[in-house]
Amino acid sequence: AKWRSETQKDIVVAALSNEATFVGILATGGGKSVAWLVPAVVEPAFKSIVIIPNRSLLEDMVRKTRALGISCRQWRSSDPIYCDCPVIYVALETAVGEKFKQFYREMEHVIKRIVFDEAHQLITSSEYR
Repeated sequence: AKWRSETQKDIVVAALSNEATFVGILATGGGKSVAWLVPAVVEPAFKSIVIIPNRSLLEDMVRKTRALGISCRQWRSSDPIYCDCPVIYVALETAVGEKFKQFYREMEHVIKRIVFDEAHQLITSSEYR
């Protein structure tokens, strides 16, 4: 595989190395999603929670992830507590709800990563203030 940048490579290495906390910042189109997609392929027993503030982007990521042949789902509050997909996408407004907190507590032993995608929208979009 060829990396788009050294930063992209560093992000994936950090995601796979079990570093407790890291921040990966790449420009739009820089390949941030490999930070949770590569681990999903390498370590499918562990889960990556990806919180996305924009619903259309979330639905797009679900489509793209499935097109790559990686099992994923969009978590909704009506979903059962257990999920066997390695990538779980969740909308911001759902992630702060009580049902998601319960889901997280039940799945915490297999959740390896929590990713905030498009985090800049949390502070720049008037609808999230």
